[in-house]
Amino acid sequence: MAKKKTKKRKTSNKKSGVKKRGKRKKPKAKKSYAFKALFSLFCLSVCITFAFLVYIIFPLPKFSELNSCFTTTMTQQKRCVGSNNYAKLSNISQYIKQTVVTSEDQKFYTHSGVDYGSIRHSIQSNLKEGKIVRGGSTISQQLIKNLYLNTEKSFLRKFKELIYTFELERRFTKNKILELYLNVAEFGPRVYGVKKASHFYFKKTPSQLSLFESLFMTHVLPSPYYYSENFLNGRLSEFNKKQMNRINNWMLKFNHISNEEHQLTQQEITNW
Repeated sequence: MAKKKTKKRKTSNKKSGVKKRGKRKKPKAKKSYAFKALFSLFCLSVCITFAFLVYIIFPLPKFSELNSCFTTTMTQQKRCVGSNNYAKLSNISQYIKQTVVTSEDQKFYTHSGVDYGSIRHSIQSNLKEGKIVRGGSTISQQLIKNLYLNTEKSFLRKFKELIYTFELERRFTKNKILELYLNVAEFGPRVYGVKKASHFYFKKTPSQLSLFESLFMTHVLPSPYYYSENFLNGRLSEFNKKQMNRINNWMLKFNHISNEEHQLTQQEITNW
């Protein structure tokens, strides 16, 4: 009986030895934590260095000029806030503000300058069609292109566009960005800005634009020369009507207009 007790004690000691070895693993956890901390510091230093290099390679434009006078790089259009060739957002019809955002950038008021979901859908659509049929640029990105870039298509230009877009979003409110966009966007053959376009097409000021007129001006934005051609000849093609009705349906879907406004404008498009 005594021998059996001794064996039990030895077994007990072995078990206790296993427990002690398990406790010795703690220093490895400390090493793992130290490695993660060092790796995090390394990543942070790389990001800081990268940001510094970006700032040197791509010096930021003079964004402060957007509050006074500026000239667009792509189209060489000069705009001065408060002048006769500039329309303040408060003097622009609510219809065209809503149709432009609804058609061009539905997440404009929620994203930080880039709509990653839209970019993904654009890539899928373009691959499916085998050609570029849809763009993924936000209103902020389109504004940057007009203000500071050219028509060159390269990775370097796209990277510069992103850097400038994020900085634009950091410095200005969404309403200011929309105001700037509406004042430099091309609404027809060399028809730049909502003020000139309103007079060019309808002999009106931007504040007087109706829903139908706003739908027309908005639908030409993807291709100002081609989409405005039929209207300038006194008619609307079936394609024009289809695109205008598409935006009109979105306006109803997002509760920007009433059912009555939607139906009346739909009828106006049909009868044009």
